[in-house]
Amino acid sequence: MLNINDDSALGPATRLRDLARLTGYSASTISRALRDDSRINEETKSRIWQMAHDYGFPVGKYLGLQQNCHGQIHIVIPRLPTRTGSLKEPFLLELLAHIGDEARACNCDLVLSAISPSSEEELEAFFKLTGNSTAIVLGQGLLHDALNKAAERWRNFVVWGARMEDQLYCSVGSDNFAGGFKAATHLVRTGHKTLLFLGDTLGPEMNQRYMGFQQAALELGAQASLAECRLDVDAASAVIEMMIASNQPIDGIFSVNDVTAIGAINALTRHNRSIPSDVSVIGYDDIEYCRFIRPRLSTISQNSIRAARMLVAKTMEGNLTAAGSEYLPTELIVRET
Repeated sequence: MLNINDDSALGPATRLRDLARLTGYSASTISRALRDDSRINEETKSRIWQMAHDYGFPVGKYLGLQQNCHGQIHIVIPRLPTRTGSLKEPFLLELLAHIGDEARACNCDLVLSAISPSSEEELEAFFKLTGNSTAIVLGQGLLHDALNKAAERWRNFVVWGARMEDQLYCSVGSDNFAGGFKAATHLVRTGHKTLLFLGDTLGPEMNQRYMGFQQAALELGAQASLAECRLDVDAASAVIEMMIASNQPIDGIFSVNDVTAIGAINALTRHNRSIPSDVSVIGYDDIEYCRFIRPRLSTISQNSIRAARMLVAKTMEGNLTAAGSEYLPTELIVRET
C-alpha cells in the first residue's frame, strides 16, 4: 500500500500505473473496477473509486466521458402528495451524496433545481431551464406520461425509478417487484401468516414493491393487507397505533421504505410488542440508520453507490432512450427485526 515516506506519492495520480503504485492494486484490477466489471466485488470497487478520487485520478477522462460532459448535471425531484419534503428522505440524501461524488470524479458540477414538478407543465419548465445540460430525475412521481412526452423532445436525461412497459425514457432503478416478493417470501417462510404492506402505492416504484409483496403472499397462502400512509415516521406510527387499538391481527410488516418501518417499530415498542417474536418488520432501501437503531432493521437493499455510478455514467452517453434502462438487483438484509 502507500508508503507515507515516499514524496512521489503525494502528487495526483494522472496515469493508471501511478494509481496502481499508490494503492497497491494491479492496473488491471483498477481498470476493471472503474469500468464496473462484474469480476470485481462491490467492496473492492468502492474502495478503488474512493482511492481514485483521493489521489486525483482523472476517472472521467480515463473512461472517455469527459468529451461528453457539459460541465453540469441538473437534478430535479418530482413531488408526491404522500411525501413531506423530499429532501428530508434519508435514502434520497444518500443517493444525492453518491451522485455528487461520481459527478466530481467526472469534473461535473451538480445543480439542484428549485423546481419540484408535479405536473407536465412544471416538468417542461425544468427541461427548458437545463438547456443543453444533462439531467437526472430522482423518482418518477406521478409524471410517467409527462416523462414519455419529454423523451420525444429531450434525450439528455435519465430517471431514477421503476421500469414501465410503455416507457420511452431511460431509467436506472432497483427491481422493486423482486424486492417486495423477497420480503413477503421471507416473512411467510419464517412462520408469519398475517402480513401487512405499510406505506403508499402511488408512485410506480412503491406500486411495484406492493405488487411483488402481494404476489408472494398469494402464492404462499398468506393473508396480506394494505395500510396506506405518508412516508414519514409519525404517519407510519399512527397507522400501526390504530391497528393495535382495533386488535387487527398482524405478525409481519413490510414497509415501503425504511423510514416507515422505523415508525412501525416505534409504535410496536410503545405497546410492548416484541420484535420479532410478536411482529417482524422489514423495510426497503437499507439506509445507514438501519444498522444503528435497536433492534437493527432488516431491509431490502438497493445499492445506492452503484446506482449513482450508473446514473452519472448514463448522463455522459447522450441520446438516451428506454433501450438503455437498467435494473439493479435487490438483496434481503436480515438483521434483528
